[in-house]
Amino acid sequence: MLLINGKKSSMKEKSLLIIGGAGYIGTVVVNFFLKQKYKVTSIDNLLYGQKNNIKIFNNNKNFSFFNIDLRDKKKNWENSY
Repeated sequence: MLLINGKKSSMKEKSLLIIGGAGYIGTVVVNFFLKQKYKVTSIDNLLYGQKNNIKIFNNNKNFSFFNIDLRDKKKNWENSY
């Protein structure tokens, strides 16, 4: 059993990161894995994707979204969470 953000979590918990999760294809992929009971974290810079596309996932406790541009060289991603 692990403790993540103050919550118990088993090693059997399935989770994944989807980059570009607010675009058309990304939302289809997010939806697929949420239906498979995965914990999904989505990162998107919203250049082509839209926050409106992912609002259907807002009430899903297994979904989290971060508006991040991974191309930002000035950002130190090691300490961002």
